[in-house]
Amino acid sequence: MDLNYKAWIDKITFSDTKEISLGEDSITVIVGSNNSGKSRSLKDAYNLLSNKTGSEPSKAVIKVSLQHIGLVDDLKKYIYDSYSTNAGFVQFPTQNIQISSINSYKNSLNTLGPIADILVGNITTKERLNVSNKRASIDFDDRAKHPLDYIYINPILEKELSTYFKRAFDIDITLNTQGKNFSLHIGEKPNKKDFEYDREYSKALHKLQQISDQGDGMQAFCGVLLSCIVPNKQIILLDEPEAFLHPPQAKLMGQLLSSDFTKGKQMIIATHSEEVLKGILDNEGTRTINMVRIDLVGNVNHVSTFDNKDLKSLWSDPLLRYSNILSGIFHKQVILCEGDGDCRFFSAITDALFESESKASPDVLFTHVNGKHRLKTGVKALKGLNMPVKVIVDIDILDNETTFKTLLESLDGDFQSVKADFKVITNSVSQKRPELDTNEFKTKLNSLLTEFVSQTLSEEEQKKITALLKKTKKWEEVKNSGKTYFQQGQATIAFENIVGYCITKGLYIIEVGELEQFYKRASGHGPSWLSQVFHEVTDLVNDAKLKEARDFVKVLFKD
Repeated sequence: MDLNYKAWIDKITFSDTKEISLGEDSITVIVGSNNSGKSRSLKDAYNLLSNKTGSEPSKAVIKVSLQHIGLVDDLKKYIYDSYSTNAGFVQFPTQNIQISSINSYKNSLNTLGPIADILVGNITTKERLNVSNKRASIDFDDRAKHPLDYIYINPILEKELSTYFKRAFDIDITLNTQGKNFSLHIGEKPNKKDFEYDREYSKALHKLQQISDQGDGMQAFCGVLLSCIVPNKQIILLDEPEAFLHPPQAKLMGQLLSSDFTKGKQMIIATHSEEVLKGILDNEGTRTINMVRIDLVGNVNHVSTFDNKDLKSLWSDPLLRYSNILSGIFHKQVILCEGDGDCRFFSAITDALFESESKASPDVLFTHVNGKHRLKTGVKALKGLNMPVKVIVDIDILDNETTFKTLLESLDGDFQSVKADFKVITNSVSQKRPELDTNEFKTKLNSLLTEFVSQTLSEEEQKKITALLKKTKKWEEVKNSGKTYFQQGQATIAFENIVGYCITKGLYIIEVGELEQFYKRASGHGPSWLSQVFHEVTDLVNDAKLKEARDFVKVLFKD
């Protein structure tokens, strides 16, 4: 029997009193750092929907407002036609409800009360592992109550389940209806036409491994999909769909949850997975997708919202789409660097410092954008997600006015406030000659070329030419010397002014020049330099040679 009645959450209010509107067929994704209130929001929402807030007061979500379509009498008829009654109770899937409570039910704007068990799918990490277990079989004309019953009655659902399961695990899943129980098995389904007798076909099915004997990943994936196919579950509250799944399966799960597979259902999903989120955002359908970022400040859950238009605009940026910047929304702050080596080095120093003081490391993501020219794009994307962001740059950010100005302004800085100091710095550098002028470079290069005898340049020979070329650049010397390059007078004051102002805006200039100047004993650049540092320095907290690096990181987390 079809249910000619529908209810959905029209508005949801968080503890900061911010009210968010949701659509009937919408997908809402709740994200945030650890312990920010993601799972708690779903729990509160379910308690409010089922009117169970008396035993457990709401903390993250304080109110839900509902909309209804259809007649209550049609709903009650569906309930009595679909579920058994006994001794004055209706036997719902997870509990028995008094018939009098059903009879007295009326449309409410803020709770579903006794019928929440019928209309709301509350999929916790624990519950999904049990959904795919075998259960007593039913006849074709019996009332379907369990997901396996619906698969039995509608073979199309079984085919969909098997298709998605195969995409995730490269193996088929089959509903075995031969016997007293319904059970799900994995493996290639035997062709019934190959067997003369039903008994032989049944034996072949039973030889396949049951899903209940498989790992938590397979059971969880299957359990989520099964929970979503029950027709009367109109509101789905799904906590951590990524639980027990590897990244590729988590991304596929996100794609399925936002596809037509859940069409007609209101999906509210709490996740800590970048892969699930990417899968959801990859959806190019017409359904409305909202993202809610939640942050716990004291005892209040503060939320930021991003609607369909905002998300599509952000997701169209390749930097956000194909990097790990998006995972920043699962942390309290993001620190952008120029390269991967910077991220690894500063992350290691940070962890060492906080561990030495028996403090938990800050919930921060160090990530990079492959060069300073893309930093402003990364800042823009993160600020679009309402993320606190800081940036670490080499000293040669001051080499180019446009690059420095646009980066500073992306962090809400005012270039005019430091323009005069910037001019002093650039003039100071321009007045000095590089280590090699053009004629000196030619002489050195010709001398170097006479040493090369093979037809093609080796990697080492290419490095020698590159090193020589760097000596013709004035700012290369600045990077090697750091702030000591500006030793006297106005240049020293101007540099200090710029560094100080930039820190107030979240822009941290490496005053020693560049990453490699924190440990000059190591040769090379980037990964090779980093490997040597970690090999030679066994005590990141106390080694005197890394004092400047530790001081820099302390300033980074001073606030």
